[in-house]
Amino acid sequence: ARRRMAFDELVLFSVLNEEKKAAVRRIEKDFRLVLTPAISREVDELIKGLPFELTADQQMAVETLFKISTATYPVNHLLMGDVGSGKTLVALLLALFYMRQGLQVAYLAPTEILARQHYQTFLNYLPKGSFEGVEIIIGKDAAKDRRAKLDRLARGESLIAIGTHALIQDDVTFKNLALIIIDEQHRFGVEQREKLRAKGKSPDLLSMTATPIPRTLTLAYYGDLEPIYLKQKPKNRLKIDTRI
Repeated sequence: ARRRMAFDELVLFSVLNEEKKAAVRRIEKDFRLVLTPAISREVDELIKGLPFELTADQQMAVETLFKISTATYPVNHLLMGDVGSGKTLVALLLALFYMRQGLQVAYLAPTEILARQHYQTFLNYLPKGSFEGVEIIIGKDAAKDRRAKLDRLARGESLIAIGTHALIQDDVTFKNLALIIIDEQHRFGVEQREKLRAKGKSPDLLSMTATPIPRTLTLAYYGDLEPIYLKQKPKNRLKIDTRI
């Protein structure tokens, strides 16, 4: 009898989730992504120019993300992988895909150190470096610098903003925000994520984590997030040295 009751509960839960997914798929995105031969070539050249080889998992993740992102409805991805498995590079390549269509990307990091690290990574690896319109938004920004950055984002001149919780502030606006990348997504609350999402019109979402919280795993398990795994470790990867 208990098994039967549990079964009924799971069936109802699954049906409601399917209805929710169907409702999302009826939402029309304000933008369309097209993987043109020119973008494919540029991504391939960027990968070839890296000082390391992508793992098979990273290549599969990039291909899967590119394919799913061309959907006509907003998509939610969950990229899971251990520390050092290469999640940031996968996110960078996905961001480039959107940027090449003239669309904006927001990259939310939990700490200023991580935000600065990602900012430097993007400048190093993006083909045109600092000319790609990459902004860093943190709480310590001087008022004059912050105003200039926010102005460029609002006008659509800058295509990517990397930052901490400062990105969620009311005065941060985007002209055409199409992709939100959340690093260590378990460090942010549901309302914080939704507040950032509200800055765009049905933007796509890429959540990344090495330690998914139970709620995230439940969303992935029941279909609200599409999980993608990075299980392989890059070659020549330094051993993680954890000390107390």
